[in-house]
Amino acid sequence: MQLRRGLVLLFAVAIACTAVIGVRSSEQPAGATAFAKVVSWGDDEYGQVSNTPTGSDFTQVSIGDRHSVALRTDGSLVSWGNPDGGNYGQNYGQVSDTPSGTDFTQVSAGRFHSVALKSDGSLVSWGMDIYSQVSSTPSGTDYTQVSAGYYSSVALKSDGGIVSWGFNEFGQVSNTPSGTGFEQVDAGGYHSVALKSDGSLVSWGWDAYGQVSSTPSGTDFTQVSGGMLHSAAVRSDGSIASWGYNGSGEVTFSPSGNDFAQVSAGLYTTVALKTDGSIFSWWYEGYGPVSSKPSGTGFTNVENGYGYTAAALKTVEPAVAVRIGDVSVNEGSGPAGTTVSVLYGTDRAVNAALCVWYTTENDGAAGADKVTAFDGTQDYLKLGVTKPKFSLLGASKTAGKISVKVNYDAVVESDEQFMVMITKVTAQESGKCVSTSTADPRVNLARSNGFVTIFDDDTPVPQE
Repeated sequence: MQLRRGLVLLFAVAIACTAVIGVRSSEQPAGATAFAKVVSWGDDEYGQVSNTPTGSDFTQVSIGDRHSVALRTDGSLVSWGNPDGGNYGQNYGQVSDTPSGTDFTQVSAGRFHSVALKSDGSLVSWGMDIYSQVSSTPSGTDYTQVSAGYYSSVALKSDGGIVSWGFNEFGQVSNTPSGTGFEQVDAGGYHSVALKSDGSLVSWGWDAYGQVSSTPSGTDFTQVSGGMLHSAAVRSDGSIASWGYNGSGEVTFSPSGNDFAQVSAGLYTTVALKTDGSIFSWWYEGYGPVSSKPSGTGFTNVENGYGYTAAALKTVEPAVAVRIGDVSVNEGSGPAGTTVSVLYGTDRAVNAALCVWYTTENDGAAGADKVTAFDGTQDYLKLGVTKPKFSLLGASKTAGKISVKVNYDAVVESDEQFMVMITKVTAQESGKCVSTSTADPRVNLARSNGFVTIFDDDTPVPQE
Protein backbone atom coordinates (compact mmCIF):
# COMPACT_ATOMS: atom_id res chain seq x y z
CA MET A 1 0.00 0.00 0.00
CA GLN A 2 2.71 2.42 0.93
CA LEU A 3 4.98 2.19 -2.07
CA ARG A 4 3.86 3.45 -5.36
CA ARG A 5 5.61 3.27 -8.68
CA GLY A 6 5.21 6.33 -10.83
CA LEU A 7 6.84 9.42 -12.15
CA VAL A 8 9.69 11.46 -10.77
CA LEU A 9 9.22 15.07 -11.81
CA LEU A 10 12.32 16.97 -12.80
CA PHE A 11 12.50 20.73 -13.07
CA ALA A 12 15.41 22.88 -14.17
CA VAL A 13 16.35 25.48 -11.61
CA ALA A 14 17.66 28.85 -12.69
CA ILE A 15 20.80 28.49 -10.62
CA ALA A 16 22.30 26.01 -13.02
CA CYS A 17 21.21 22.86 -11.27
CA THR A 18 18.42 20.33 -11.62
CA ALA A 19 16.21 19.67 -8.61
CA VAL A 20 14.05 16.63 -7.99
CA ILE A 21 10.84 18.35 -7.00
CA GLY A 22 8.58 15.45 -6.22
CA VAL A 23 8.50 11.72 -5.99
CA ARG A 24 5.95 9.24 -7.27
CA SER A 25 8.30 6.33 -6.85
CA SER A 26 9.34 3.98 -4.11
CA GLU A 27 12.94 4.25 -5.21
CA GLN A 28 13.72 7.95 -4.78
CA PRO A 29 17.41 8.21 -3.83
CA ALA A 30 18.22 9.81 -0.50
CA GLY A 31 20.19 13.02 -0.70
CA ALA A 32 18.45 14.24 -3.85
CA THR A 33 17.79 17.96 -4.01
CA ALA A 34 14.07 18.00 -3.29
CA PHE A 35 11.74 20.64 -1.93
CA ALA A 36 8.51 19.02 -0.82
CA LYS A 37 6.50 19.19 2.39
CA VAL A 38 4.24 16.55 3.94
CA VAL A 39 0.50 17.25 4.08
CA SER A 40 -1.71 14.95 6.20
CA TRP A 41 -5.49 14.82 6.62
CA GLY A 42 -8.26 12.66 8.06
CA ASP A 43 -8.20 10.92 11.45
CA ASP A 44 -6.01 12.70 14.01
CA GLU A 45 -6.74 10.64 17.13
CA TYR A 46 -3.07 9.80 17.56
CA GLY A 47 -1.57 12.99 16.13
CA GLN A 48 -1.14 11.57 12.63
CA VAL A 49 -2.22 14.97 11.25
CA SER A 50 -1.38 17.55 13.93
CA ASN A 51 2.11 16.12 14.52
CA THR A 52 3.05 16.01 10.85
CA PRO A 53 6.66 17.24 10.67
CA THR A 54 7.32 20.66 9.20
CA GLY A 55 9.95 21.50 6.65
CA SER A 56 10.27 21.17 2.91
CA ASP A 57 12.97 18.53 2.64
CA PHE A 58 10.98 15.33 2.16
CA THR A 59 11.11 12.84 -0.70
CA GLN A 60 8.61 10.20 0.48
CA VAL A 61 5.83 9.65 3.02
CA SER A 62 4.09 6.44 4.10
CA ILE A 63 0.99 5.89 6.27
CA GLY A 64 0.37 2.98 8.66
CA ASP A 65 -2.61 2.60 11.00
CA ARG A 66 -1.85 5.00 13.85
CA HIS A 67 1.56 6.22 12.76
CA SER A 68 3.29 7.67 9.73
CA VAL A 69 6.90 7.79 8.55
CA ALA A 70 8.69 10.01 6.05
CA LEU A 71 12.07 10.12 4.34
CA ARG A 72 14.10 13.33 4.22
CA THR A 73 16.46 14.41 1.47
CA ASP A 74 19.46 13.74 3.72
CA GLY A 75 18.47 10.08 3.97
CA SER A 76 17.11 10.24 7.53
CA LEU A 77 13.71 9.03 8.76
CA VAL A 78 11.07 10.68 10.93
CA SER A 79 8.00 8.94 12.40
CA TRP A 80 5.00 10.42 14.18
CA GLY A 81 1.59 9.45 15.56
CA ASN A 82 1.00 6.89 18.30
CA PRO A 83 4.51 6.55 19.75
CA ASP A 84 4.30 2.96 20.95
CA GLY A 85 0.87 1.45 21.47
CA GLY A 86 -1.15 -0.90 19.40
CA ASN A 87 -4.24 -2.73 20.60
CA TYR A 88 -4.64 -3.04 24.34
CA GLY A 89 -1.68 -0.75 25.02
CA GLN A 90 1.12 -2.98 23.75
CA ASN A 91 4.45 -1.27 23.36
CA TYR A 92 5.46 -1.80 19.75
CA GLY A 93 7.79 1.17 19.22
CA GLN A 94 6.73 1.94 15.66
CA VAL A 95 7.61 5.59 16.35
CA SER A 96 10.09 5.51 19.23
CA ASP A 97 12.26 2.80 17.67
CA THR A 98 12.63 4.53 14.31
CA PRO A 99 16.27 3.95 13.28
CA SER A 100 18.71 6.83 13.08
CA GLY A 101 21.22 7.42 10.32
CA THR A 102 21.23 9.11 6.92
CA ASP A 103 21.59 6.15 4.60
CA PHE A 104 17.96 5.31 3.88
CA THR A 105 16.50 5.48 0.39
CA GLN A 106 12.89 4.31 0.87
CA VAL A 107 10.50 3.54 3.71
CA SER A 108 7.09 1.90 4.21
CA ALA A 109 4.71 1.91 7.19
CA GLY A 110 2.62 -1.15 7.97
CA ARG A 111 -0.13 -1.37 10.56
CA PHE A 112 2.10 -1.37 13.67
CA HIS A 113 5.52 -1.86 12.10
CA SER A 114 7.66 -0.21 9.44
CA VAL A 115 10.46 -1.29 7.14
CA ALA A 116 13.09 0.76 5.34
CA LEU A 117 15.57 0.22 2.53
CA LYS A 118 19.16 1.38 3.02
CA SER A 119 21.54 2.70 0.39
CA ASP A 120 23.54 -0.54 0.48
CA GLY A 121 20.43 -2.52 -0.51
CA SER A 122 19.76 -3.97 2.94
CA LEU A 123 16.49 -3.85 4.92
CA VAL A 124 15.69 -2.64 8.45
CA SER A 125 12.36 -3.25 10.23
CA TRP A 126 11.00 -2.04 13.59
CA GLY A 127 7.77 -2.01 15.61
CA MET A 128 5.37 -4.94 16.19
CA ASP A 129 7.05 -8.33 15.95
CA ILE A 130 4.21 -10.63 17.02
CA TYR A 131 4.21 -12.28 13.60
CA SER A 132 7.98 -11.91 13.02
CA GLN A 133 7.50 -8.85 10.87
CA VAL A 134 10.75 -7.53 12.36
CA SER A 135 12.80 -10.55 13.41
CA SER A 136 12.28 -12.36 10.09
CA THR A 137 13.37 -9.42 7.97
CA PRO A 138 15.58 -10.98 5.28
CA SER A 139 19.30 -10.27 5.19
CA GLY A 140 21.30 -9.41 2.12
CA THR A 141 22.08 -6.26 0.14
CA ASP A 142 20.26 -6.89 -3.11
CA TYR A 143 16.90 -5.22 -2.44
CA THR A 144 15.51 -2.32 -4.46
CA GLN A 145 12.02 -1.71 -2.97
CA VAL A 146 10.02 -2.71 0.09
CA SER A 147 6.41 -2.53 1.29
CA ALA A 148 5.01 -3.13 4.79
CA GLY A 149 1.53 -4.63 4.98
CA TYR A 150 -0.95 -5.17 7.80
CA TYR A 151 1.10 -7.86 9.55
CA SER A 152 3.54 -8.86 6.81
CA SER A 153 6.02 -7.27 4.43
CA VAL A 154 7.21 -7.85 0.90
CA ALA A 155 10.40 -6.75 -0.87
CA LEU A 156 11.64 -6.63 -4.44
CA LYS A 157 15.13 -7.90 -5.25
CA SER A 158 17.51 -6.47 -7.80
CA ASP A 159 16.95 -9.48 -10.08
CA GLY A 160 13.19 -8.83 -10.12
CA GLY A 161 12.36 -11.57 -7.63
CA ILE A 162 10.06 -11.20 -4.60
CA VAL A 163 10.55 -12.07 -0.91
CA SER A 164 7.76 -11.97 1.72
CA TRP A 165 7.81 -12.45 5.50
CA GLY A 166 5.60 -12.10 8.57
CA PHE A 167 1.97 -13.20 9.03
CA ASN A 168 1.08 -16.10 6.74
CA GLU A 169 -2.46 -17.12 7.71
CA PHE A 170 -3.75 -16.54 4.18
CA GLY A 171 -0.65 -17.38 2.18
CA GLN A 172 0.74 -13.85 2.04
CA VAL A 173 4.19 -15.41 2.49
CA SER A 174 3.95 -19.01 1.29
CA ASN A 175 2.10 -18.10 -1.93
CA THR A 176 4.54 -15.38 -2.94
CA PRO A 177 5.06 -15.79 -6.69
CA SER A 178 8.39 -17.23 -7.77
CA GLY A 179 10.54 -16.16 -10.64
CA THR A 180 11.85 -12.76 -11.67
CA GLY A 181 10.59 -10.00 -13.93
CA PHE A 182 8.74 -8.00 -11.25
CA GLU A 183 9.28 -4.26 -10.92
CA GLN A 184 6.97 -3.14 -8.08
CA VAL A 185 5.45 -4.86 -5.04
CA ASP A 186 2.84 -3.66 -2.55
CA ALA A 187 1.58 -5.37 0.61
CA GLY A 188 -2.08 -4.86 1.47
CA GLY A 189 -4.17 -6.11 4.39
CA TYR A 190 -3.97 -9.88 4.06
CA HIS A 191 -2.99 -9.93 0.41
CA SER A 192 -0.21 -8.51 -1.74
CA VAL A 193 0.05 -7.33 -5.34
CA ALA A 194 2.90 -6.98 -7.78
CA LEU A 195 3.51 -5.36 -11.13
CA LYS A 196 5.53 -7.23 -13.71
CA SER A 197 7.87 -5.65 -16.22
CA ASP A 198 5.46 -6.57 -19.03
CA GLY A 199 2.74 -4.41 -17.43
CA SER A 200 0.67 -7.27 -16.00
CA LEU A 201 -0.49 -7.72 -12.38
CA VAL A 202 -0.21 -10.62 -9.93
CA SER A 203 -2.01 -10.88 -6.57
CA TRP A 204 -1.80 -13.48 -3.78
CA GLY A 205 -3.08 -14.04 -0.24
CA TRP A 206 -6.61 -13.71 1.14
CA ASP A 207 -9.31 -13.80 -1.55
CA ALA A 208 -12.58 -13.49 0.41
CA TYR A 209 -13.64 -10.42 -1.60
CA GLY A 210 -11.93 -11.15 -4.89
CA GLN A 211 -8.75 -9.31 -3.95
CA VAL A 212 -6.83 -12.04 -5.77
CA SER A 213 -9.22 -13.75 -8.18
CA SER A 214 -10.60 -10.47 -9.55
CA THR A 215 -7.18 -9.04 -10.36
CA PRO A 216 -7.61 -7.49 -13.83
CA SER A 217 -5.80 -8.97 -16.79
CA GLY A 218 -3.89 -7.04 -19.42
CA THR A 219 -0.37 -5.73 -19.86
CA ASP A 220 -1.00 -2.01 -19.73
CA PHE A 221 -0.53 -1.25 -16.02
CA THR A 222 2.09 1.15 -14.69
CA GLN A 223 1.50 1.16 -10.90
CA VAL A 224 -0.47 -0.85 -8.35
CA SER A 225 -1.56 -0.49 -4.72
CA GLY A 226 -2.95 -3.05 -2.26
CA GLY A 227 -5.46 -1.76 0.29
CA MET A 228 -6.95 -3.48 3.31
CA LEU A 229 -9.55 -5.48 1.39
CA HIS A 230 -9.29 -4.05 -2.13
CA SER A 231 -6.67 -2.99 -4.64
CA ALA A 232 -6.32 -0.36 -7.34
CA ALA A 233 -3.99 0.18 -10.27
CA VAL A 234 -3.18 2.81 -12.90
CA ARG A 235 -3.14 1.93 -16.57
CA SER A 236 -0.79 3.40 -19.15
CA ASP A 237 -3.67 5.47 -20.55
CA GLY A 238 -4.13 7.18 -17.16
CA SER A 239 -7.29 5.31 -16.15
CA ILE A 240 -7.86 3.49 -12.85
CA ALA A 241 -8.91 -0.11 -12.25
CA SER A 242 -10.19 -1.22 -8.81
CA TRP A 243 -11.18 -4.67 -7.52
CA GLY A 244 -11.96 -6.54 -4.30
CA TYR A 245 -14.18 -5.41 -1.42
CA ASN A 246 -16.88 -2.93 -2.45
CA GLY A 247 -18.87 -2.40 0.75
CA SER A 248 -18.17 1.33 0.77
CA GLY A 249 -17.98 1.87 -2.97
CA GLU A 250 -14.25 1.25 -3.20
CA VAL A 251 -14.74 -0.34 -6.63
CA THR A 252 -17.98 1.07 -8.06
CA PHE A 253 -17.12 4.66 -7.23
CA SER A 254 -13.70 4.52 -8.85
CA PRO A 255 -13.38 7.64 -11.02
CA SER A 256 -13.50 7.57 -14.76
CA GLY A 257 -11.13 9.57 -16.91
CA ASN A 258 -7.59 9.20 -18.22
CA ASP A 259 -5.73 11.80 -16.17
CA PHE A 260 -4.41 9.78 -13.23
CA ALA A 261 -0.73 9.26 -12.45
CA GLN A 262 -0.73 7.32 -9.14
CA VAL A 263 -3.18 5.58 -6.81
CA SER A 264 -3.09 4.46 -3.17
CA ALA A 265 -5.66 2.05 -1.71
CA GLY A 266 -6.41 2.25 2.02
CA LEU A 267 -8.87 0.85 4.54
CA TYR A 268 -12.19 1.77 2.92
CA THR A 269 -10.95 4.66 0.79
CA THR A 270 -8.70 5.22 -2.17
CA VAL A 271 -6.66 8.31 -2.95
CA ALA A 272 -5.38 9.12 -6.42
CA LEU A 273 -3.04 11.69 -7.87
CA LYS A 274 -4.06 13.34 -11.12
CA THR A 275 -1.66 14.42 -13.83
CA ASP A 276 -2.27 18.08 -13.02
CA GLY A 277 -0.98 17.50 -9.48
CA SER A 278 -4.40 17.53 -7.78
CA ILE A 279 -5.86 14.84 -5.49
CA PHE A 280 -9.02 12.76 -5.93
CA SER A 281 -10.43 10.58 -3.11
CA TRP A 282 -13.26 8.06 -2.73
CA TRP A 283 -15.36 6.58 -0.96
CA TYR A 284 -15.88 6.04 2.80
CA GLU A 285 -16.25 9.43 4.44
CA GLY A 286 -15.73 8.60 8.13
CA TYR A 287 -13.01 10.72 9.78
CA GLY A 288 -12.62 12.90 6.68
CA PRO A 289 -10.08 11.14 4.44
CA VAL A 290 -12.29 12.13 1.50
CA SER A 291 -13.97 15.42 2.42
CA SER A 292 -10.95 16.99 4.08
CA LYS A 293 -8.48 16.18 1.32
CA PRO A 294 -6.38 19.20 0.34
CA SER A 295 -7.36 21.17 -2.73
CA GLY A 296 -5.18 22.70 -5.38
CA THR A 297 -2.32 21.29 -7.41
CA GLY A 298 1.40 20.83 -6.81
CA PHE A 299 1.11 17.38 -5.19
CA THR A 300 3.51 14.68 -6.34
CA ASN A 301 2.76 11.63 -4.21
CA VAL A 302 -0.37 10.42 -2.36
CA GLU A 303 -0.46 7.79 0.39
CA ASN A 304 -3.32 5.99 2.12
CA GLY A 305 -3.03 3.98 5.33
CA TYR A 306 -4.68 1.16 7.24
CA GLY A 307 -6.70 3.64 9.30
CA TYR A 308 -8.53 6.80 8.25
CA THR A 309 -5.55 9.05 7.60
CA ALA A 310 -4.00 9.98 4.27
CA ALA A 311 -0.98 12.06 3.31
CA ALA A 312 0.71 13.58 0.29
CA LEU A 313 3.86 15.36 -0.72
CA LYS A 314 3.40 18.89 -1.97
CA THR A 315 6.12 20.72 -3.83
CA VAL A 316 7.51 24.06 -2.85
CA GLU A 317 9.52 26.26 -5.12
CA PRO A 318 13.01 25.14 -6.11
CA ALA A 319 16.02 26.79 -4.53
CA VAL A 320 16.63 30.51 -4.89
CA ALA A 321 20.16 31.87 -4.54
CA VAL A 322 20.71 34.97 -2.38
CA ARG A 323 23.80 37.14 -2.67
CA ILE A 324 24.79 40.31 -0.86
CA GLY A 325 27.12 42.89 -2.38
CA ASP A 326 29.90 45.17 -1.19
CA VAL A 327 29.70 48.95 -0.89
CA SER A 328 31.90 51.92 0.05
CA VAL A 329 30.89 55.19 1.68
CA ASN A 330 32.40 58.46 2.86
CA GLU A 331 32.19 58.99 6.56
CA GLY A 332 30.22 62.19 6.11
CA SER A 333 30.42 65.26 8.27
CA GLY A 334 28.72 66.71 11.28
CA PRO A 335 26.44 64.93 13.72
CA ALA A 336 24.28 63.40 10.99
CA GLY A 337 27.05 61.22 9.61
CA THR A 338 25.90 59.15 6.64
CA THR A 339 23.77 56.08 5.92
CA VAL A 340 25.03 53.26 3.77
CA SER A 341 22.79 50.71 2.04
CA VAL A 342 24.13 47.28 1.23
CA LEU A 343 22.22 45.68 -1.63
CA TYR A 344 21.29 42.02 -1.82
CA GLY A 345 19.45 40.09 -4.51
CA THR A 346 18.08 36.76 -5.64
CA ASP A 347 18.51 34.97 -8.92
CA ARG A 348 14.75 34.83 -9.37
CA ALA A 349 11.58 36.03 -7.72
CA VAL A 350 9.53 33.83 -5.39
CA ASN A 351 5.78 34.05 -4.95
CA ALA A 352 5.89 34.84 -1.22
CA ALA A 353 7.70 37.37 0.95
CA LEU A 354 11.01 36.34 2.51
CA CYS A 355 12.54 37.54 5.79
CA VAL A 356 16.25 38.25 5.34
CA TRP A 357 17.86 38.13 8.81
CA TYR A 358 21.19 39.91 9.28
CA THR A 359 23.78 41.11 11.72
CA THR A 360 26.96 43.21 11.56
CA GLU A 361 30.52 42.53 12.53
CA ASN A 362 33.74 44.52 12.70
CA ASP A 363 36.36 43.50 10.15
CA GLY A 364 39.62 44.91 11.41
CA ALA A 365 38.70 48.53 12.09
CA ALA A 366 40.72 50.11 14.90
CA GLY A 367 39.86 53.76 14.64
CA ALA A 368 37.33 55.88 16.43
CA ASP A 369 34.52 55.66 13.88
CA LYS A 370 31.09 55.02 15.31
CA VAL A 371 28.32 52.97 13.73
CA THR A 372 24.77 52.91 15.03
CA ALA A 373 24.33 49.24 15.79
CA PHE A 374 20.94 47.60 15.94
CA ASP A 375 21.13 46.87 19.66
CA GLY A 376 21.54 50.53 20.54
CA THR A 377 25.29 50.56 21.11
CA GLN A 378 27.42 53.13 19.31
CA ASP A 379 30.94 51.78 19.50
CA TYR A 380 32.18 50.72 16.06
CA LEU A 381 33.97 47.83 17.71
CA LYS A 382 30.72 46.53 19.25
CA LEU A 383 28.70 45.79 16.18
CA GLY A 384 27.31 42.44 17.34
CA VAL A 385 23.53 42.38 17.16
CA THR A 386 21.77 41.04 20.22
CA LYS A 387 18.27 41.76 18.95
CA PRO A 388 17.51 39.96 15.66
CA LYS A 389 16.95 42.26 12.72
CA PHE A 390 15.49 41.55 9.32
CA SER A 391 14.95 43.06 5.92
CA LEU A 392 11.69 42.09 4.22
CA LEU A 393 11.98 41.01 0.59
CA GLY A 394 8.51 41.32 -0.86
CA ALA A 395 6.81 38.72 -3.00
CA SER A 396 7.95 38.76 -6.63
CA LYS A 397 10.91 40.99 -5.72
CA THR A 398 14.49 40.15 -6.61
CA ALA A 399 16.42 42.87 -4.78
CA GLY A 400 16.44 44.51 -1.36
CA LYS A 401 18.71 46.58 0.84
CA ILE A 402 20.07 46.68 4.37
CA SER A 403 20.86 50.15 5.71
CA VAL A 404 23.37 51.05 8.42
CA LYS A 405 24.24 54.51 9.73
CA VAL A 406 27.92 55.49 9.91
CA ASN A 407 28.49 58.26 12.50
CA TYR A 408 30.84 61.17 12.02
CA ASP A 409 33.97 61.79 14.01
CA ALA A 410 36.89 64.20 13.58
CA VAL A 411 39.73 61.72 13.89
CA VAL A 412 42.15 61.33 11.00
CA GLU A 413 42.49 57.59 10.33
CA SER A 414 42.86 54.97 7.64
CA ASP A 415 39.96 53.62 5.67
CA GLU A 416 38.05 51.00 7.66
CA GLN A 417 35.81 48.08 6.95
CA PHE A 418 32.98 46.16 8.57
CA MET A 419 30.61 43.41 7.43
CA VAL A 420 26.87 43.10 7.03
CA MET A 421 26.09 39.39 7.22
CA ILE A 422 22.91 37.58 6.21
CA THR A 423 22.49 34.88 8.84
CA LYS A 424 19.42 33.11 7.45
CA VAL A 425 16.40 33.62 5.23
CA THR A 426 12.98 32.46 6.44
CA ALA A 427 9.43 32.42 5.15
CA GLN A 428 6.82 34.57 6.88
CA GLU A 429 4.60 32.92 9.46
CA SER A 430 1.05 34.29 9.44
CA GLY A 431 2.35 37.36 7.65
CA LYS A 432 5.11 38.03 10.19
CA CYS A 433 8.87 37.61 10.34
CA VAL A 434 9.61 35.44 13.37
CA SER A 435 13.20 35.29 14.59
CA THR A 436 12.81 31.74 15.90
CA SER A 437 11.78 30.41 12.48
CA THR A 438 14.09 27.92 10.84
CA ALA A 439 15.85 28.77 7.59
CA ASP A 440 13.75 28.25 4.48
CA PRO A 441 15.16 25.21 2.62
CA ARG A 442 14.33 26.87 -0.70
CA VAL A 443 17.05 29.45 -0.12
CA ASN A 444 20.72 28.99 -0.86
CA LEU A 445 22.97 31.66 0.70
CA ALA A 446 25.39 31.84 -2.19
CA ARG A 447 27.12 34.94 -0.74
CA SER A 448 26.15 35.95 2.78
CA ASN A 449 28.83 38.52 3.78
CA GLY A 450 28.80 42.06 2.37
CA PHE A 451 31.78 44.31 3.07
CA VAL A 452 31.34 48.02 3.81
CA THR A 453 34.43 50.21 3.36
CA ILE A 454 34.42 53.60 5.11
CA PHE A 455 36.61 56.17 3.34
CA ASP A 456 38.16 58.51 5.88
CA ASP A 457 37.32 62.10 4.85
CA ASP A 458 38.03 63.81 8.18
CA THR A 459 39.94 67.03 8.57
CA PRO A 460 42.46 67.39 11.40
CA VAL A 461 41.14 68.68 14.68
CA PRO A 462 42.51 72.24 15.23
CA GLN A 463 45.41 72.36 17.68
CA GLU A 464 45.73 74.96 20.42
